[in-house]
Amino acid sequence: MAFVKCFICGRMNSTDNVTCEGCGSDLLKGKEYEGKIYELKDYEEYHKKYGLLRIILGILILLLFY
Repeated sequence: MAFVKCFICGRMNSTDNVTCEGCGSDLLKGKEYEGKIYELKDYEEYHKKYGLLRIILGILILLLFY
């Protein structure tokens, strides 16, 4: 038995379930689920890459105004 993650509450559910046991929202299956996972991984990589850049730029701006 495999598990899928609910993207609303984060609970792991059986692939046999149609709705989440925790929050009751509809679970994604197959290609939709894989697409959402891929999208989230891309966002995490983007956030890691440009999050540090924003912090550095913010510190530089604060130092310029000081």
